[in-house]
Amino acid sequence: MGSLFAISPRALNRRTSLWAQAQQAVFLANRLTENPDNRVLLVEAGPQDNWWNWKIHMPAALMYNLCNDKYNWMYFTMPQENMNGRVLYWPRGRVWGGSSSLNAMVYIRGHPKDYDRWEREGAKGWAHKNCLPYFKKAQAHELAIGPDDPYRGHDGPLFVTQGKCEHPLHQAFLESGRQHWIGVTEDMNGYRQEGLGKMDMTIKDGRRWSASSAYLTNILDRPNLFTTAGVTCTSVLFNNRRAIGIEFIRYHRFMLTEEVDAYSREKIYCEDSVILCAGAINTPQLLMLSGVGPASHLKVHQIPVVQDMPGVGQNLQDHLELYVQQKCTKPITLYNKSTWRHPHRMVINGLQWFLTKKGLAATSHLESGGFARSSTEWTIRQWTIRQLDNPSVRTIRQKWTIRQWTIRQ
Repeated sequence: MGSLFAISPRALNRRTSLWAQAQQAVFLANRLTENPDNRVLLVEAGPQDNWWNWKIHMPAALMYNLCNDKYNWMYFTMPQENMNGRVLYWPRGRVWGGSSSLNAMVYIRGHPKDYDRWEREGAKGWAHKNCLPYFKKAQAHELAIGPDDPYRGHDGPLFVTQGKCEHPLHQAFLESGRQHWIGVTEDMNGYRQEGLGKMDMTIKDGRRWSASSAYLTNILDRPNLFTTAGVTCTSVLFNNRRAIGIEFIRYHRFMLTEEVDAYSREKIYCEDSVILCAGAINTPQLLMLSGVGPASHLKVHQIPVVQDMPGVGQNLQDHLELYVQQKCTKPITLYNKSTWRHPHRMVINGLQWFLTKKGLAATSHLESGGFARSSTEWTIRQWTIRQLDNPSVRTIRQKWTIRQWTIRQ
């Protein structure tokens, strides 16, 4: 259902609770338990990212994770009016680390002018100059020159590497940028975002470096942090309008099968505060199930209203991806010699990764990409197009074929 955690400033005779799925939850669990007076219980609807869930950690297995309901809520959008009623597949993480445990591992910051625009529109303190120190503090980039690096962090918990782009298709892609007006950039998260270049990736030593890897797995021995998994939060408990705990479902399974045997509905209370970190979808869902949201909508579903908040569940924006496939004229693509056509190569690549964390399985293969302005100052077919201040379109180059359904009617 999402992420929530409850904390207490004092040592209690019972555990306090923390419900967690989204990336922000594991970060907050880390920071809060730095204070030994806080006791935190981290509760996850999906599984832990243990070593036996190795596909989470193998970068090349990202498409498997994106299509596996073990780690994924497997959401679909409502029919989209501006897409002729089509429905889009919308993967969301259901595992320690949230969607950072199943995404494509591309590390991209927003354009500096986006943050500056936020501040001009009223978000005081969100200008790029205010955000950049925190970007650097969180990051440990393999190419950082030290504490004086103007854009890259050098000693943070989130490891970032840059794509090697050794494959001929990546090289051809980057060369096209050099020959075109778009150009090439050395660092998409640095001084110049616009252009084609090597992508930054959250990969360390051939392994996915998720938010869980960065902030959680190294603090599991803290005596004031408790964790559990396979527990689905159904609502926040209120006393009047003060959050005092959570209600959740615990599933009980057969020892030798994955079949659900039974479940129990349980409650846990905290003394201090409840913090929701359930991601962009499950946070408003959990709020509304708890009676916090648009009163008219809650009454339709016969949910008692705790607080009328019309903004809950509104104004969500997300970016769409469109895959354009082109047949390669030379036998150099991964698909031509890949594991999908030759299963024995899957075994070889897998063994190489297990033993050395190197090889084709040690990268997401999204090693090059680029940003371009969707319009510039010229006239095309009698259309005068205005110039944009900053790049607005992102492209990512892959050297394999993605054959996956993403749109349905």
